[in-house]
Amino acid sequence: MSKQSITNLCKYNLWANQKIVDWLRPMDQSVIDKEVQSSFSSIHATIQHIHKAQIYWISFLSEIKRQINWAMEDQLVTESNNQLLSSSNKLVALAEEYEEESLHEILTIKNKWINKDMRRYEYIQHVVNHGTYHRGQIITMARSLGITDNIPATEFLFFLPNNTS
Repeated sequence: MSKQSITNLCKYNLWANQKIVDWLRPMDQSVIDKEVQSSFSSIHATIQHIHKAQIYWISFLSEIKRQINWAMEDQLVTESNNQLLSSSNKLVALAEEYEEESLHEILTIKNKWINKDMRRYEYIQHVVNHGTYHRGQIITMARSLGITDNIPATEFLFFLPNNTS
């Protein structure tokens, strides 16, 4: 995987998260916090999870030890949205920093969830895929709440035509 491809994938992740944030922005906080059946209890909790997972993986990729508080924080959705976009920007910046050789470096992760040796770029692919998975859940959660207007298309295909470099 080339540096350009990985950087583009991270830019896609930022773009897709921005589309979700822009779509959610006019919605009332009570709707975003409403409990639904999914991996997480609400759209807001899912946004926080995507952000926290990005921070976790950015720390791992940077080889910085950092404790992540995985619990949902009591904050406004606008703050959670800003945090999500901030960590998405950090992922882009991180990808841009790496030289080609660094992206192919094998990193080992061992914790209670995973024990893997993979290339750095494969972990980056995982981070983006993880966000894609949860953005899909956000759309499904919104639909279950009766929100069906202006649902954004966030697939990689829709990012590509005008955004490749």
